[in-house]
Amino acid sequence: MSEGRNFEVVADIVPPAPVEEIPGQPTVGLESTFDKVWRSLEEEHVGMIGLYGLGGVGKTTLLTQINNHFLKTSHNFDVVIWVVVSKTPNLGRVQNEIWEKVGFCDDKWKSKSRHEKVKDIWRALSKKRFVMLLDDMWEHMDLLEVGIPPPDQQNKSKLIFTTRSQDLCWQMGAHKKIQVKSLAWKDSWDLFQKYVGKDALNSNPEIPELAEMVAKECCGLPLAIITIGRAMASKVTPQDWKHAIRVLQTRASNFPKIKKLPIEMKNLVQLKALRLCTSKVSSIPRGLISSLLMLQGIGMYNCGLYDQVAEGGVESYGNESLIEELESLKYLTDLSVTIASASVFKRFLSSRKLPSCTHAICLKMFKGSSSLNLSSLENMKHLAGLTMKDLDSLREIKFDWAGKGKETVGYSSLNPKVKCFHGLCEVVINRCQMLKNLTWLIFAPNLLSLTIGQCDEMEEVIGKGAEDGGNLSPFTKLMRLELNGLPQLKNVYRNPLPFLYLDRIEVVGCPKLKKLPLNSNSANQGRVVMVGKQEWWNELEWEDEATLTTFLPSFKAI
Repeated sequence: MSEGRNFEVVADIVPPAPVEEIPGQPTVGLESTFDKVWRSLEEEHVGMIGLYGLGGVGKTTLLTQINNHFLKTSHNFDVVIWVVVSKTPNLGRVQNEIWEKVGFCDDKWKSKSRHEKVKDIWRALSKKRFVMLLDDMWEHMDLLEVGIPPPDQQNKSKLIFTTRSQDLCWQMGAHKKIQVKSLAWKDSWDLFQKYVGKDALNSNPEIPELAEMVAKECCGLPLAIITIGRAMASKVTPQDWKHAIRVLQTRASNFPKIKKLPIEMKNLVQLKALRLCTSKVSSIPRGLISSLLMLQGIGMYNCGLYDQVAEGGVESYGNESLIEELESLKYLTDLSVTIASASVFKRFLSSRKLPSCTHAICLKMFKGSSSLNLSSLENMKHLAGLTMKDLDSLREIKFDWAGKGKETVGYSSLNPKVKCFHGLCEVVINRCQMLKNLTWLIFAPNLLSLTIGQCDEMEEVIGKGAEDGGNLSPFTKLMRLELNGLPQLKNVYRNPLPFLYLDRIEVVGCPKLKKLPLNSNSANQGRVVMVGKQEWWNELEWEDEATLTTFLPSFKAI
């Protein structure tokens, strides 16, 4: 006891458990999505997973269940770390929350500079096989600025984040992007009844029908269903339920059905992000975008815009007015956009500002354009997603190569060492009826996903023009290939490819495609799933018997 008086510290703080349970609701209608995420965690080549979907759709609940599932199953991870990032990320707070799981967040740690914390976190996590769960991300976060080693096949760590923005999944470089969708009607109705209770539903013969109407106004969003269900649990008169329906039909809870943005949005002078991707919005009042002076991010990728072009393009931005308004935004750094005119596309490419901040672009309905020059896209350093659809007249895709002193040159004149589309990771081509090939994709070395559908004249994906491309091998990092409704397609690529990361090939409606660019080394350690009609599979020609033996267990008939 006398010797003990000389000790200032006689015990260390007990380190936190490798996995800490987080209280949460059980998932409803998200079982298949949970299974998909968990299977993805078991795939070696998938280090980062992005979960995206509408607010209130259940992303946080799903992430909670994933965290807690580590307590119920055996795994090889040293630590599972949960961090809420939030709309305005505080990197210092994020660092502190991580350090609480891998070190001791005492006064000495808190007094360190952010750079010193980066080094400490990096050293600690580099020695561990970790799972990082980042909830509610609104903008790009540089993992290196926090000290998080990017997950890869070497460190075998994993990172899952949730976000409302599909664009952000591209920006973060997610190996898999998984959409958390709204609930199906049966699941929505079951959940709503659970929280309303039988007493309220049975209190009057009119209420069950009215209750269904209220439940439908929740648009399949679990958070809305639970909140409104609880609020209606005490309502036992038809008048209460009819009032609730009127309120819901005039409130923002109906947002997924909105087709025109209200001009009153001009009053949101501090708005920094406007995400319309995959929404039904088909009309934006002129002058609205330019009035939101603080906008930093705008998502108009693959939304309903231009599907119903107004008379003269006044409200739907069928002309150059959208480009002019976007250029006026001083703080814009994150843009995804849909363009429905060759002239507007030309105007967009000539902008000094817009191409450099564009992360995704959708080109559609270029009337009368038989050729499309994509050479200027190579200057879009942040371009991650490209969609081309409903380009009925498009026959060829051209390049201008200024370095060769020619306005237009063939693929054979291109320098194979130049990676024109280095950041491009997802390409979707739909309903481009006259297009015969996509040979330009040999210059997208980091492509992760390729979808081609309903292109009647498509004969080959990578055509003969690639023969002079040196030793350039396409699709090195491709993970997903979907071919649908290509009646003339005969060839994907002339030689077998290694496909180091491929996990799914889906072929439907391609009767002339008799051979795939595969050999026995293309199977990604047996993880490839091949989907198609049984008749098509039976007629496939294989490189050799070993290739057939390798892929035979991978096939799933539809």
